Amino acid sequence: MQWSAGPGAGFTPPGVEPWLPLGDAGACNVDDQRSDPGSVLALCRDLITQRRERSDLHDPAMRFLDAPEGVLAWRRGSGTTVALNLSDEGATVDGAGIVGIATRRDREGERVDGRLTLEPWEGVVVYE
Repeated sequence: MQWSAGPGAGFTPPGVEPWLPLGDAGACNVDDQRSDPGSVLALCRDLITQRRERSDLHDPAMRFLDAPEGVLAWRRGSGTTVALNLSDEGATVDGAGIVGIATRRDREGERVDGRLTLEPWEGVVVYE
């Protein structure tokens, strides 16, 4: 991710040719996302915080769960389920608890009672 939308995207002074392409720094950069609670940067920071604070996420053991094609789901520790829908179709997996963090931030705090429905390209972490 670029640092800013300005010339050189915060990596190089203006007029200096970077050795790697920068892409569209105006579309995605730290300066613009720093104060946006719905940004990818905020999600990454919150995921790191959850990892530090949740003991289940420190447990190296994981058990993969049955899931439809295109969905990756697993259990960590005694009460954490992670589900990632990596497809263009909605999907459902087994899960119960409270959504602790999700790519769709409005789902956080949602109760899951046995079946977890995922939209296309959605990821959630559920705590029992």
